[in-house]
Amino acid sequence: MGKHRHSKDKLYITATEHKEDWGGKRDPSLRPMPKIPFNYCPLDFQQCNNPVATPDGIIFEFLNIVPFIKKYKKCPVTGNSLKISDLIKLKIHTNKDQIMHCPMSFKPFNDNMKIVAIAPTGNVYSGNIVDELNKKQKYWFDLLSD
Repeated sequence: MGKHRHSKDKLYITATEHKEDWGGKRDPSLRPMPKIPFNYCPLDFQQCNNPVATPDGIIFEFLNIVPFIKKYKKCPVTGNSLKISDLIKLKIHTNKDQIMHCPMSFKPFNDNMKIVAIAPTGNVYSGNIVDELNKKQKYWFDLLSD
């Protein structure tokens, strides 16, 4: 046994170890871009008036995505090939204050809520409602149009 056997063992984490190994303060330029709200188009960062969704679940404004698809034939977010016929027209219900909400629970949508769109009909629901009324009940039909 050497006299200085454990001289390199520390009972604390250095600032460098914290930064590199434990997710400490990072360089601000390396942070990811903030997430935009679900009802904003990623092409022009404006609220969608005629929303459509890709099969991947990304919502776009119809007037912005069609020229992009005609020119590049791909999704601007994922880079996957995309056709205009692949787009799903969404039917999002709004209340009298023009706030988007679930047509079954009447809860307004927010950025932290799971939102589900039924592809054949385009109806948009809260994820909790789909879990409760469709998945648990094994009722595999659209809640509004059956």
